[in-house]
Amino acid sequence: MLPSASQETEVDDHIPWPWAESLGSVTADPHRVFRVKRIRLGLVRDRCRELGLREGAEIRCRKRSSEGLLLELPNRDVCPLELPYAWFVQVEPVPQAVGRH
Repeated sequence: MLPSASQETEVDDHIPWPWAESLGSVTADPHRVFRVKRIRLGLVRDRCRELGLREGAEIRCRKRSSEGLLLELPNRDVCPLELPYAWFVQVEPVPQAVGRH
C-alpha cells in the first residue's frame, strides 16, 4: 500500500516539506552519496525500516526508473524503493573527499 494524504501521521503541518531535498528527486549516480535526514510519514518509515533504510544512513542511488529507485545501503546491500515512498525521504548530499574518485 502506498502513502496517501489521509494516512499522514506524526507530521507538523506548519513545517514545509523541502521537495528539492527529497530522495524522489535524486538522479542515479553511484558516485554520489546522500545522507538520510528525515523520513516523513509512519507508513514510509515502516517501509524503509523493512528495507534497512534508516535516518542518518549514507546511501547511493544506483538506478532510477519511473517506478522507483535502486539504492545501495551502507552495508552494500541493494534494495528497491518505490518512487511514491522516496518522495517522503529527505536527504542531503555528503561532500566527497578531495582527490577521491
